[in-house]
Amino acid sequence: MPGLTLKSIFDRVDYDHDGKLSHGDIKQFVIDSGVGATESDSWFSRATNLISSNLNIKYATDAFMTAFDTQNTGAVSFEEFKSQGRMLLPSVEASTNNSGVSLQGHLKEHATKLCKQLDSRNRGYICRDELTAFAVKSLEESGDYLSSIKAKEGSKIATRLLDASGDGRIPIKDVEDLAEEIDRQLQNTCVQGNHGTDA
Repeated sequence: MPGLTLKSIFDRVDYDHDGKLSHGDIKQFVIDSGVGATESDSWFSRATNLISSNLNIKYATDAFMTAFDTQNTGAVSFEEFKSQGRMLLPSVEASTNNSGVSLQGHLKEHATKLCKQLDSRNRGYICRDELTAFAVKSLEESGDYLSSIKAKEGSKIATRLLDASGDGRIPIKDVEDLAEEIDRQLQNTCVQGNHGTDA
């Protein structure tokens, strides 16, 4: 089975296989990730949960579009997705940005360190519960009072994005490989940008 790559993630979200991520593709991916899914026996709880889940789906879909649709076309090309690849590892990005350390050339190192923190049982993989606990803690530290809802919904999406095999586990090696690919992309973007300013 091929490892986790930006292209494999993009293709999993591109439901209609047209080479771009439309609002509909992203919304379906968010729904299939389980965002907003709740179980309840009471009709009132089910009705309340339906309203809440629709808001969570809209919020998650809009957040994805805002992060990746850099050209504001209403769809995300693979080039946009690739250039924003670092967004797939937001906790790594946030921790390095807050400390003022540049990610360039060190993303794999930071991803490995974060994964080892999350994989407290040293199993070689991370599961959604570990991602959720980490996200809740990070959001609470930032003063976000809706942290547990955002963390639970966000970790569903992150797990689906990063779990190449679909078994609910994200192998640390896959995250390291993805971080290395994103790091190469960042370096290529910087090199291309520098050549553009020299002309």
